[in-house]
Amino acid sequence: MNIRKIALLFSIVFQPLFMATYLFIILLFVTPSAIGSLFHYRIMLVVFLTTFVLPVISIYVMKLTSTISSIHLTDKDERIFPFFLIAIFYAISAYLMVTKFNISAGINIVFITLAFLALFTAFITIFWKISVHSIGLGGVLGILMALNFRSPDPYFTWLITGWVVLMGATMSSRLLLNVHRPVEVYTGATFGIVFCFLPIYVFV
Repeated sequence: MNIRKIALLFSIVFQPLFMATYLFIILLFVTPSAIGSLFHYRIMLVVFLTTFVLPVISIYVMKLTSTISSIHLTDKDERIFPFFLIAIFYAISAYLMVTKFNISAGINIVFITLAFLALFTAFITIFWKISVHSIGLGGVLGILMALNFRSPDPYFTWLITGWVVLMGATMSSRLLLNVHRPVEVYTGATFGIVFCFLPIYVFV
């Protein structure tokens, strides 16, 4: 397997739409005490459906109807409408978390933060092709860091370290595949970390 295939594999496995599900799995199986509530598998399914399955189906429909030229959304202008639609799906996920499940105030804030992250990313995309992979990975990192500050847990050191390694590999993959310029990748990561760290640290 050559280096470009490895880079493509990282780009697929750490596709931004997976981030909410990955984060939920981390909190569910590794650090449930960080949120202070029990999670349910059916809620994980809802998260996966609203933040991955529905957005992916929508993107494929857009491709079939020639609204976009590629499911990879490499063109900045073609990203705008899909990204705003994805933000709506994330808002639906947050709405269900708050009104339907209401597991805890902590998980509500996490998903509200992710919804606003998706919305702000869509607005940024109007003007600039920022790296969404970096934003998603950075967002998860920011949340994990904030939870570690608020509720120190021995697992968090390894979690954060491992996530930083995976994040670095994925960001390098985006550069290797020549999808983004370095400034788009690094700015995306910084934006994701800061945007998600602050509300979790302050309100959770």
